[in-house]
Amino acid sequence: MASESILLVDDNPTNLQMLFQLLEKGVGGKLLVAKNGETALNIAQKTKPDLILLDIMMPGIDGFEVARQVLAEPDRPTIILTSTRDAQDYGRRIEESGAAGFVTKARLTAVALREILG
Repeated sequence: MASESILLVDDNPTNLQMLFQLLEKGVGGKLLVAKNGETALNIAQKTKPDLILLDIMMPGIDGFEVARQVLAEPDRPTIILTSTRDAQDYGRRIEESGAAGFVTKARLTAVALREILG
């Protein structure tokens, strides 16, 4: 994976730690962390990450709104949405979000990310 910086966004500390460890070992690059949508927007605006791994279901600003706002900026990162729920639970919202892909947290691996990113 060619990403130089990856922003991990998840409101669950256990999931966040698991993602961090998974990507630290399997992907490399600079890893940034946000525990909610508001923080994710601030970090994305300041650091311009190459990739955002974005939880959909968060209190306050959810992942769909974070994706909408981030993708409205000129320097658009790649966004991959994640959830414990299946894609069909969200109907067309994933497709309409502008995200490059979606992966359930149960299937989230460095290999799955590489497949999505090509």
